[in-house]
Amino acid sequence: MRAFGKRIKQTASELFSLPPDTLLDIPRLSCLNAEEVVIEHMVALEHVSDTELVVNLGEQTVLIQGRDFVVTLLTSQEIHMKGQVDSITYQRHGRASR
Repeated sequence: MRAFGKRIKQTASELFSLPPDTLLDIPRLSCLNAEEVVIEHMVALEHVSDTELVVNLGEQTVLIQGRDFVVTLLTSQEIHMKGQVDSITYQRHGRASR
């Protein structure tokens, strides 16, 4: 039944020309001016320090590196962080991509 519900949401998203993340629970990362990061629909926060943030997104992990990181909001599925972002790296199944 879960697959059927997901197909309905995906079809509705396509039919109404909506971005997939509006109806589907897929991860979304927004980086604003390399100073603020918002990650929605995360699975788990794996590591956080003032220079590094590692977030499990389910099928992949995102590594954010920089300096002066401060978490401004943390919920079970969302994190907001401020600081100077130097790099964002996605890791999927043992491979890394930027």
